[in-house]
Amino acid sequence: MGFRFRRSVKLAPGVRLNFGMRSASISLGGRGGTLTFGTSGTTATASIPGSGLSYQHRFGSSGSKRKARRERPQPQQFAVAFALDEDGKVTASSEGEPLSPRLARQAVEQNREAVKRWLKDRVDKINQASQALRGIYLSTPPPIYRSSFESKPFPEEAPVPPPPVSFSRERPQKAAPRRAGFMEKALPWFEERKRADLLKAELAYRRELAEWKTARLAFERQKAASVRAYEQSRDAWSQRKAIFDAEQEARREAHEAAMLGDPELMAKSLSIALSELAWPLETNVNFDFLDAGRQVLLDVDLPEIEDVSRVVARVAANGKRILEKRKSQTALRREYAEHVHAIGFRLVGEVFRSLPCVVSVVASAYSQRVDKALGSINDDYLYSVEV
Repeated sequence: MGFRFRRSVKLAPGVRLNFGMRSASISLGGRGGTLTFGTSGTTATASIPGSGLSYQHRFGSSGSKRKARRERPQPQQFAVAFALDEDGKVTASSEGEPLSPRLARQAVEQNREAVKRWLKDRVDKINQASQALRGIYLSTPPPIYRSSFESKPFPEEAPVPPPPVSFSRERPQKAAPRRAGFMEKALPWFEERKRADLLKAELAYRRELAEWKTARLAFERQKAASVRAYEQSRDAWSQRKAIFDAEQEARREAHEAAMLGDPELMAKSLSIALSELAWPLETNVNFDFLDAGRQVLLDVDLPEIEDVSRVVARVAANGKRILEKRKSQTALRREYAEHVHAIGFRLVGEVFRSLPCVVSVVASAYSQRVDKALGSINDDYLYSVEV
C-alpha cells in the first residue's frame, strides 16, 4: 500500500485548509459534523464523538471528470459515395476523397443492405442489354389489328399568367393642423414653435410621399415586365403548338391516304412508324413497294455480333463486389441469332399495323462479314422471309 500525504492548516475556528498530493480542499465545522469543499466535489460528514459511528455523503462529482465527460469526442458523421473499381469491387469516398481501407470497410458494413440493393441495380443494368435483345419481338402488334390514327396532345403546358396583384402600400396622409390653445395664442413663442412643428411635419410628409411614389413606380414596372414576359412566353408556346398540331394533321392525312393505298403517302406513314421504334442496337432499314403498294420489301442492315455484350454479371456472395463472367461463344451466337430474327419479326408486324392495305412483306436482313479469301468486307444476307 502506497503512502498518502495530507496536511491541514487552521484558518479560523471551525475552518481548515487541507493539502494533498493532488488536490486541496476547505473544511468547515468541527467534531460531529464537517462540510468539505474541494476539487472532487462537496462532502458532508456527520459522526457521534466517541462512538466510532459516522455518515458521509458526497454532493456532485469531480470537476475534472465532468470536464473530461464534456470534452469526450463525438462520433464523426460524413456523407459517403460508393463506386466500383475496375475489378468490380465497391470503393467508398467522401467529398471526392477516397476513404482509408478501415473506414471504407466500416462504411460498407454499416450500409450493407443499401450497398446490396445498389449492386443489384448495377447488375440488372449490365444484364438488361441481353434481355432487351431477346425481348424486342414481344411488343409486335398482332397482324389482324387495324390501327386508327390518334393525335398526340401537345406535351408542353400552357404558360400561366401572373396572378393579379395591386400595390399594397398605403399613400401617406398629410397630418391635420393642430388647433392652437389659449397659451399658444397668448404667448408669441408658442406660435413660433407651432410653425416649426408644421414645417417639420410637412417635410416628413413630402419625404414619405416621394418614397411611396418611387416604390409604386418600381412595382408598376415589375408588374409590366412580368406581363410582357408572360405574353412572350405565351406567343412562343402558341407557335410551337401550331407547328405540332400541323405535324399531327399531316400525319393523320398520311395515315388516311395510306389506308387507301397511295404508295408515296404509305412510304411517309411507314417512315414515321419505323422512326419511332427504339432499338437496343443500331439497326438500319430501307424499304420499297411493289404491286401498287400491296407488297413491301424490307432491306435490314443488322447490328454486328461484336456489338452484343460478352459478359453476364452477378453480385458476389459477400455482397461487396460485382463478378462478371464472359459468355461462351455458343451462348453469344445463340443470343445474336435470337436478336436478329426478333428484329425481322418486329418489323414485319409494324408494317402490317401501319399499312392495312399491304398483303405481303418480304424481309431480308444482312450483316457485314470479312471475306477470308480476299480480306474485303461484304454484305452477307443471313435470312430472307416472305410473310
